[in-house]
Amino acid sequence: MVKYKIWLNMCRKIHRGWILTYVVIVGMIISLTICYSMKSFINRNSYIKNYVEYNLKENKDHSYKEHLIASFNSYVLENIETINAETPEKYFERKAGEKLITYDNSYITYDLSNKYFQINGLNRVYRFVVDINGSKIKYILKGNLVQ
Repeated sequence: MVKYKIWLNMCRKIHRGWILTYVVIVGMIISLTICYSMKSFINRNSYIKNYVEYNLKENKDHSYKEHLIASFNSYVLENIETINAETPEKYFERKAGEKLITYDNSYITYDLSNKYFQINGLNRVYRFVVDINGSKIKYILKGNLVQ
């Protein structure tokens, strides 16, 4: 009986040692899995941050162009009676070469030789034509040139 008790105590010690080893190994696997998933979250967040920072950044030229055309539209609406009293071509021929609308180093001028308006002072030169029929104003974009 004594031999049996000694052998049983030895088995329990050995068995407890293996359980501890299994717990440590399983704990390491779980810890590595958590670290890997956290790293993937960090990578995803940095990717989204870079995407927002570079790809969704508002273009300064676009906002300036919108502001200038909106200001130009209000300028034309303020002077619509004068423009309609004479033809729009004659009215803007007198204004050729002048800066009609300005906004932070960008401006709109009228090009007399080609008969279109031009937005200067941005990374690109935008050209457009204005079609005025009574109180209706229509803008036709002619394209842009890289400076």
